[in-house]
Amino acid sequence: MKKLLAVFILGTLVACGTSTSDDNANNEETKTAKLQIKEQPKIEISEINNIIYETDLKTKGSNKHLYIEKLDHPKQIEDETYQNLIFYTAEIGEEEASVQTELSVTMTELENVEDLRFENLEIEGVSVVIAIHPIDSEQNEIYALAQAEDKLVEVIFEDETRIKSLSGQGKGYKFIKDQYFQTLNHKKGHTFTSWIFDKDQLLFNVYYQDSYTKDEDKIETGEYFASRWLEFEDYFLDFPYYTFTEEDKERVQKGYLADLPHPLDIPIEEVLEGYTIYDAGYYDGGPYYETRDGMLFYDEATDIHSVAFISGDRIKNDYELEEILGEPDFSGRNDMYPDELYSSYQFEDYMLLLIYNDNNDLIRVELYSFKNR
Repeated sequence: MKKLLAVFILGTLVACGTSTSDDNANNEETKTAKLQIKEQPKIEISEINNIIYETDLKTKGSNKHLYIEKLDHPKQIEDETYQNLIFYTAEIGEEEASVQTELSVTMTELENVEDLRFENLEIEGVSVVIAIHPIDSEQNEIYALAQAEDKLVEVIFEDETRIKSLSGQGKGYKFIKDQYFQTLNHKKGHTFTSWIFDKDQLLFNVYYQDSYTKDEDKIETGEYFASRWLEFEDYFLDFPYYTFTEEDKERVQKGYLADLPHPLDIPIEEVLEGYTIYDAGYYDGGPYYETRDGMLFYDEATDIHSVAFISGDRIKNDYELEEILGEPDFSGRNDMYPDELYSSYQFEDYMLLLIYNDNNDLIRVELYSFKNR
């Protein structure tokens, strides 16, 4: 990012005809130099042909409309010739659009433009247009664009203008909780990267990364997660995004676990509405469905939702759980799974289990109902 800013500052100074060491340039020369900065050319919107994508762009200031034109032959606008794509933005309701010259140069370098796809995501009130560029049948390049004042700019991923990701459901990314962006790379194993958007700097920062590359067991686990990630559109690898609070402690006593939308003790069919089922089977003798929100168990005799498991990886403040919940009623090593430690909390109708490994990492949170036993 620092390198990008340095290039931008230097480019501005050069455009203004001012040296970085020219501290004595007089005001008249500066004014004259600023007039030499080239403005974006404008054309009538009616002259834009073969629009392959258009959308509204929400910004912190004013809203714009974006048009993307695919060219079948070179197009001349003022003194520039465009070969591939042209990006235009216009004020809502205006008849003229500004040509986004810098982006046009970048995007004309792309191959497989006929398969290029665009999607508009709203992140914290800012429109981010994702450009998905297939490299081959297995992998995509991903760009991100946003409006900054009067220009459409490339949103940076840390210090890169583009990133690579495997082609899950043809997209190559997952947009999670209206805030996070997850990608998947394959190199001697699998690496899942979760990004968070900085709306002020217009960049994605790496928020969390989980690599399954070190040994055969890790690689095999990574392959399992990657197969789900690629197969199901709403599947993502858990990462720390949820903060457990005092309110969650109160909700546990009503049968709700963390951010799960449904409580225990209701029909399992009602719980499963809107969920994609990744898997179904038995665990410790109990039937379950695997969904994006974890493993949901039910009583076969009554079809009532009775137990819920979620991954401990989604809890941001796992180190605070016992401070919030208080001293556990029971704790120790799991007899059936000796590599797991547990802390148990007993409530009137429910029992909450925190499951840890030997490194004291929270690996699972479980909630059980006593109502229908």
